[in-house]
Amino acid sequence: MLKQKAIIARQWILRLICVAAMSFLVIWFRGDLPPRAALGQSQVGPPVELTMVDPDAHAGATFQSHNQKVVANAYGIFMTYLHKQQCCLSIGNSCCDKDDPLCFNPTTQSCRDAGKEITSTWRLSRSTDGGTTFTTVYEGEHGTAPPAVETDSQGNIYLARTDWFQGGLNSHVMRFLASNNFQNPTSTTLTGAWGTKFTMEIDEARGQLYFFSNSNKFFRVRLSDLAVIAEYQLLRNGDSASMQYPYFYLDDNGHLYLAWTTQRNPALNGQCGNDHWYWSIQFMRSLDGGVTWVKPNGQRLEPPILADHDGPTDEITPIEERCMNTWLSTFLVKGDKIHFVYNAHTTSPRVSRQHYVRYDLAMSRIDRTVFPDNISVETFSGVLATRRSIKEIFFVGMRNSGNTSSRIVVLKSEDNGLTWRVHALGPNPISPTYALGGSPQVTSDGKIIGSYTESEDFNDPTKPKLAKFFKVASLAEPSRKDVVFTAGDLE
Repeated sequence: MLKQKAIIARQWILRLICVAAMSFLVIWFRGDLPPRAALGQSQVGPPVELTMVDPDAHAGATFQSHNQKVVANAYGIFMTYLHKQQCCLSIGNSCCDKDDPLCFNPTTQSCRDAGKEITSTWRLSRSTDGGTTFTTVYEGEHGTAPPAVETDSQGNIYLARTDWFQGGLNSHVMRFLASNNFQNPTSTTLTGAWGTKFTMEIDEARGQLYFFSNSNKFFRVRLSDLAVIAEYQLLRNGDSASMQYPYFYLDDNGHLYLAWTTQRNPALNGQCGNDHWYWSIQFMRSLDGGVTWVKPNGQRLEPPILADHDGPTDEITPIEERCMNTWLSTFLVKGDKIHFVYNAHTTSPRVSRQHYVRYDLAMSRIDRTVFPDNISVETFSGVLATRRSIKEIFFVGMRNSGNTSSRIVVLKSEDNGLTWRVHALGPNPISPTYALGGSPQVTSDGKIIGSYTESEDFNDPTKPKLAKFFKVASLAEPSRKDVVFTAGDLE
């Protein structure tokens, strides 16, 4: 009898330990535990695998998390990045390295030789061994940030880039056919689609691509021949701020969402008492493939739509943060919820808030906003990822991204954003990192994939800038394939 009681007591003790351990991991968005306690040095979950793609890349190799630069299909994993930037008189003529302070003036953000302009050498790389190694498929030199990339069900690759060199005001969409071994791409010019911040989304069901940049011009491009179906000015600058860093997301119902960070009008610096750039985060959606745009409550929006908080679109940032730097890291739609992650910070005094905001589409309002103090994930960039056939949502970000104790942190929610747990931790420590982003789609073999840039010192031109790829197993069970999950299903 006593032995039986002892066994029962031990079982209850073990159960209590398990409950405590699980509670220990419910962190970050709930903010229940101090960060150092919650995110220790031991390995949690599956390993975060890192691959060196380019040991001599540009400092902005993976700029930025607002568009997709890594995709996977039956032919491998594809990644775009900047190998280098130069100041040139013309493409390939009389060039010098932009990272050299004798070539480029970081104060004025211009080439020291007034006759030269910045060009980028960008690469499309491919891995056929699950991300262990990468080889360059294509290299181009244009005035562009790292190209955005998409893929279709046939394994073809679509790439979008701008070209600002020598006053260029256009962008280009390129298609690399799998049947041609991703060589000799065809391309289409998007007239007037200038800007360094741009995004692209594929809508294979409608047979089209969407492109948008900080020119405020929106394009629909046909997949079959890259013909431009429609183009129009979608947004216009407001008195307080202009659109920067656009993000697309196409949900399981074929609804296209557009979110963006706005950049403050410098005239407001006196009102705010600082010169921080970013002002608010806005969003809207299209239910018909970019033909018309509406608010979540169904109100029709007539382009060109005012881009800042004075316009009709929904704002997810609170009024009291408008004088801070509020910058959208990533967003995603799952069922009837939109999930936003953003950082709001000031430099003097030093304040940093890592936000998670959940928007209820059925109620047309924010139903969850959390910014716990002293959290371990403090990241300017990041990526949310899921898949139609799984209930989980994952967030990948950086802990202490700007210093030598940087570490990749992967969080997971199994209840559509109600609670979040640590899923995996990357190697610790790694050098300072920049511009972590990735694919919003968990791969067909269950991997979360992305890229980032790393360096011992981003301000020292002698220190190498490393373009890296990461992947981590989601361990998600595709038990209900092709089901659209709602908050009721998950919570």
